[in-house]
Amino acid sequence: MTRTRLWAVAVAVVLTGGACGSGRSDQAAIDPTSSSNALAADTTAFTADPATSAPVVVTADSTTIVPVIAATDPAVTADTADDAVVAGEALSAGAWEGARTTDDGTGLVLFVVGGPEFDGSDPCTVRYVPSAEETAEAVMVTVGAERPPGNAVCTAVGYIRTVEIKLEQPIGHRLLIALGATRPVFDASTLFRPGWMPDGWQLLRETPGHPEPNRAQFWTRFWGSPRLPDTASSCTPSTSPLQLSQGAVDLVEQFPRELGETDVGTFDVNGATATYSTQVDHGIARLRWTTPDHGFVLKTAPSCVGDQPPTLDTMLTFARSLTSS
Repeated sequence: MTRTRLWAVAVAVVLTGGACGSGRSDQAAIDPTSSSNALAADTTAFTADPATSAPVVVTADSTTIVPVIAATDPAVTADTADDAVVAGEALSAGAWEGARTTDDGTGLVLFVVGGPEFDGSDPCTVRYVPSAEETAEAVMVTVGAERPPGNAVCTAVGYIRTVEIKLEQPIGHRLLIALGATRPVFDASTLFRPGWMPDGWQLLRETPGHPEPNRAQFWTRFWGSPRLPDTASSCTPSTSPLQLSQGAVDLVEQFPRELGETDVGTFDVNGATATYSTQVDHGIARLRWTTPDHGFVLKTAPSCVGDQPPTLDTMLTFARSLTSS
């Protein structure tokens, strides 16, 4: 049986030409840095879907679903930028996904939709160069673009990219004005982190959290083992990753449940009562619980047909290892 990677999207978004992928096509040439090639304005569709834990976009032919791949840029300054680059247009409002503070609270991490990670030999790739202007009331951010020189025909594929910005002072209660609009910022100092995970697991990716990414009230991180190499025609099954969404206490009541998902039992998680539910046919399982000032949803769902969910014991051990330090 041919196995296929599971991808889903809450809102179909068609690229009209935009941040380009590293592949080539017979379409018209696309500048990977051009804001005139922006994605549709409803960028919530590029956030990881709660049913599958996978972000996606739709290619320009509106028929092929393409996974969005997270890529983190190293910090770029005027002293380290390559001389052999071509300046592009700043990112526009349609590229916005979300923002959080850095782990130490001194800067910001922006999540945007853009081109593939910079490769000096490929003019379809792009490097994002942020700049920030700070006042007592606000932080104003623009994100410029640089690509290698040369002409190429690029495929219209969007990629989730992160851009880190160092600030002179923590953002605190100041407004963030980025890509032409006022943006909410998630406070990463409130995030709980696991003290235990299965051998070989790591943080895979993160995203503004469902069910309302634009509120910046929730944040989602994914832990698991790196995906096994795909075969020529399909993905390789392994263990499904864990998706931890956390934030405001109303998270649990707002988080969407699967059709046919049923409660199985309750378990103690560090003094809180966690409800365990499953949707066996789809390989989905979930723990959800609240504390006086925090809500948690720990979920697993396959990203490849044939993936096996982590055991309940694994989920409970992971949940009980979470700390805010």
